[in-house]
Amino acid sequence: MNIIPSALNKVYNLNRYTYEEVQLILNSHTPFEIKRNAYFIKRGQISNEYYCIESGIMRSFVNDLKGNEVTTNFFTRNQIAIDVASLFKQERAKESIQAITDCKVYIISLDSFQNLFHTVPKFREWGRLWMTESLIEYKARSIDLISTPALERYTALANQFPEIIQNAPLKQIASYLGITNSTLSRIRSEITS
Repeated sequence: MNIIPSALNKVYNLNRYTYEEVQLILNSHTPFEIKRNAYFIKRGQISNEYYCIESGIMRSFVNDLKGNEVTTNFFTRNQIAIDVASLFKQERAKESIQAITDCKVYIISLDSFQNLFHTVPKFREWGRLWMTESLIEYKARSIDLISTPALERYTALANQFPEIIQNAPLKQIASYLGITNSTLSRIRSEITS
């Protein structure tokens, strides 16, 4: 790869690495296209890779006790689509990850990740920082679901990720925000009036 894909540049902050390290990272990733509604991983499978998203939107979801899909996360441009526990603990996934739109991604296998992690100190530091930031984001999301009004949660999502609001089905957005479809419809009509 001679041209540095924006997803890899943004995800790994490649300007921090030497030329040789950048080449190792680029060569460890494979471009791939995933079609709308296709799965990256289904519940019960074991993950052996993760995706750096160049374009498109994916989501993770679980089924509640009634069988309804509940969206647990969205993954957009310049983010990583990953099932952390399945990949790093090699256990069966508890969530499914599915493309909402057609996506262009760069795949890295667990073996390639491990090789970079053990041979490129800056990549190892990136991994620790990414995991820390992810934990902080998940904790903040948990607190927001309990303590932030639905309108504020929707507005924050719309401001930070308008592409999700524009492309994801309303039922997926509602379940991600922890609200009913009717509450989401009411919020949207309040905002537009």
